[in-house]
Amino acid sequence: MNKTTTILIGSLATITGILISCRLLWKKSSTFPAPTPFPAPSFSVKPTPTLIKPANIVEEQEQTIKNYYPLIDKTPYRTPFFELTYSGPLKLKAVMFGKNEEEIKSKVEEFLKENGINPNTHIIEFVKPTPFPIPAP
Repeated sequence: MNKTTTILIGSLATITGILISCRLLWKKSSTFPAPTPFPAPSFSVKPTPTLIKPANIVEEQEQTIKNYYPLIDKTPYRTPFFELTYSGPLKLKAVMFGKNEEEIKSKVEEFLKENGINPNTHIIEFVKPTPFPIPAP
């Protein structure tokens, strides 16, 4: 055998001896407690909260719409003289296309009365159409 092989075999024998010694010592002086297993994950199922009276909520919303937007089903309303749309609760916006403002105002009031609405219950804003769309800021 050559010198390198002898050194290699000697080194391996030394390492093996050290590992066997450590293994024997480890068995004799083992004072570590046994590992405790992790608890299994637990899943708890909680019931999803439900609305107590969902039908009442829908009825409330419908009543609110009826109270504050009574013409919602009829708007936007457009004639050759004006266009009528809601701009808020009990607030209408009338865009006037004609020049006779008094006639347009009376036609808007007539439309409201024909649909069972007292014109005094709504704020009506009369505006002229803009010549071009105004860009948002």
